[in-house]
This record gives sequence, structure tokens and C-alpha cells, in this order.
Amino acid sequence: GMPIIIGENAATAAAEFAVFELDLFQVIGERIYALLADEKTASTFQPLIAAQVEMLTAYRAQDWTVAAALVAKCRGLKGAVDRLYDEFSARIEAYRDAPPGADWDGVHVATSK
Repeated sequence: GMPIIIGENAATAAAEFAVFELDLFQVIGERIYALLADEKTASTFQPLIAAQVEMLTAYRAQDWTVAAALVAKCRGLKGAVDRLYDEFSARIEAYRDAPPGADWDGVHVATSK
């Protein structure tokens, strides 16, 4: 659901742009980011970027209640993409039913494209 998805190296190189970590995928072995805006409008996305960082932190800590609340918060912010938060909501519900285990590193193992 994101118009432009870039890898970690490109995100680092585009520091003046608004980039937003989406997830950590085993398939490609690196974090993936969405490019939200250029340097002229990047500041308008800072609330979403900050909330996404909080959500990913709670998600990776397996704090499903906090992660779900932060997904809801993210949905209401400028730049939010419903499809991304639909995916995280589905994962959170699945992990509530079948937690990934104490040794989980937060990497999503994609089972389909």
C-alpha cells in the first residue's frame, strides 16, 4: 500500500527526506522503509514517524495491547496507510493467539508475496 518502498541503505542515504520504517523482513534480510516526503514537507510526517517507532518497539517487545493501541493512533495521523495497519492488526491478533516465543527477533517471515 505504500507508493515507494526502499531498503535500509537507501533510507540512510535519504536522511533529508521523511522515511518511515515499515518492517523487518526475513525474505530480504533488512529493514524496509516507506519514502513519505521530500525535505520540504518531511516535518509534517514527524508525528506519524514517531508513533510508528513506538508501535514497532511495542510490537517487537510482544506487548500486543500497547502495539494495538499504537496502531490505532497511527491510523489517525497524516500519511497513515490503512493497508499497512491492517497488516499489523492481523499479525497482532495472530500473535495474541499464538505468541512467537521469547527468542523471537521481531522479523516477519513472509509466507506469501
